[in-house]
Amino acid sequence: MFVFGGFAEIRLGMRSNYCADCQWIPGQSKETPWSDAVIPGREFHSVGTTFTQIHPELAAWYPLGRGYKLGAVISQRWRNGEIDVPNMGSSWTGYWYKKLIALNHDDFGKWQIGHMMTQAWSRSDAMGNDSSLSGPLSATGAGYGMLTNAIRYTAPTVDVAKGTMTLEFTYDRGNRNFKVHTPHFLEVYGQYKQGNWLFEGIYQTTRNGTPTAWGQGPFRGLTPFNADGNNPDLVEASQGITMLMARYELDKATELMGAVRRNTWSGVDAVAVTTNPAGWNNMFNVDWSDVTYADGKKFPGYGANSVDLMLGFKHVSGRWTTMGGLVYLGAASTDNPSERGQSNSSLVGGFGMEYDLGNKVKLTFQTGAVHYARLGLTPMSLGSNEGLNYSDSRITRDSNWYTAGVVWGF
Repeated sequence: MFVFGGFAEIRLGMRSNYCADCQWIPGQSKETPWSDAVIPGREFHSVGTTFTQIHPELAAWYPLGRGYKLGAVISQRWRNGEIDVPNMGSSWTGYWYKKLIALNHDDFGKWQIGHMMTQAWSRSDAMGNDSSLSGPLSATGAGYGMLTNAIRYTAPTVDVAKGTMTLEFTYDRGNRNFKVHTPHFLEVYGQYKQGNWLFEGIYQTTRNGTPTAWGQGPFRGLTPFNADGNNPDLVEASQGITMLMARYELDKATELMGAVRRNTWSGVDAVAVTTNPAGWNNMFNVDWSDVTYADGKKFPGYGANSVDLMLGFKHVSGRWTTMGGLVYLGAASTDNPSERGQSNSSLVGGFGMEYDLGNKVKLTFQTGAVHYARLGLTPMSLGSNEGLNYSDSRITRDSNWYTAGVVWGF
């Protein structure tokens, strides 16, 4: 009836060209102009890294008869000793990877209600892990990763054109304290398998979530603050992704994979609000040179879109697994006359090896490098100027890293 599992991991490593305390105002959003500059004269150098994470999951299933099965799942992840949720204070507490109930029937499909991960995050994370490039693929783009008020229906697998297909629909109503600009989230996921091919398609469209370029982020409301729920001065926002992923089994030991993702953002005007300690809303792609209101309390945001690409492979030989890949985060198309990272792009390469010790214990080694097309703000698909393994594109166009670690499944 009860199933308990999960994993724990520790990694030690080095990364190059790291600059500590380079930003004038630490912790400020990439979208604000007062966070653009770096402090002159700061040195950047190689630095050691330590990373830990643990992810337990508990599930319970109970047969109801006539093919129905009732279940519940709860899971959470801790990274470096802290719960893996956005670090934005007490207003963002209460997130779970999974905290849901489910009703399953082999002939009629599966319903789930509660906290859950989006497929946009979980499936791209799985492909990224298999190519040694999890973060550059899954933690970027215009998608959202965590849901708190979701309902999901997974249809039974059906035979289509000599293959099998599964469709899934997820809806989340977000933070219901937002009455003026109500949040809405819809994700459609499809999987088709034929022979050695596996295709996955994801369409995610959202309205009035927190503007972001971080694919693991949560979907709630226009700001993290319940007090903004009735604020008529805020402006509506929308963003979403369309993504196609493919895997091909070249032989029993080798798998090739690739993905293409289109990101779209509506842009969000910068508006002065009293509920946010910074004095502003959560804005996106703003032209800070254009004072729309006479008192300077509003600046226009512009829509944007971009395309990201990924290629990778995985090869298993005995106890060894070798993997690698490339992720390209493209420049964005926008009418914003101010530079907010739309002209930048990045290419990330990764290579990794795993050795299976048995008893669900693996030794891991990973190395990677990132190259930015230009110095300046990171590409629009990155939500932070310290975007890829803390490589800041304002101080260097190139950075690399390597890690060694142990993963234990339980």
